[in-house]
Amino acid sequence: TPVIIENKQGMPWLATDSRCESQVITVVPQQLINMLDYHNPLALAIEKPRIHAQLLPDVMLYQSSISPGSKYRHKKQGHEVQAGSAMGSLHSVMHDSSSYCGFSDTRRAGAGVATY
Repeated sequence: TPVIIENKQGMPWLATDSRCESQVITVVPQQLINMLDYHNPLALAIEKPRIHAQLLPDVMLYQSSISPGSKYRHKKQGHEVQAGSAMGSLHSVMHDSSSYCGFSDTRRAGAGVATY
């Protein structure tokens, strides 16, 4: 299910989606938080390390590049924490006032994006 965000004028600003069924519910919001709250550019927002948690199995997965302090805090809060794999594969296209840009997650081989 893609996410499409409009700018203040009601024009499409960002379209993004990820494969990996159960993880899409955490992968896409993490990208949006990285962009909207932390003002990261598109490529950085997609490439940042991720975590994933869901009801079953009741385990918090993290990518190896997550800081040891983050892992410790989650364990201290009672979460079972385990190393995870690629966690999704985001593909996004963004439009600003004069151009389009796109980026595909480099965590999985064979991904690509094209804009014109």
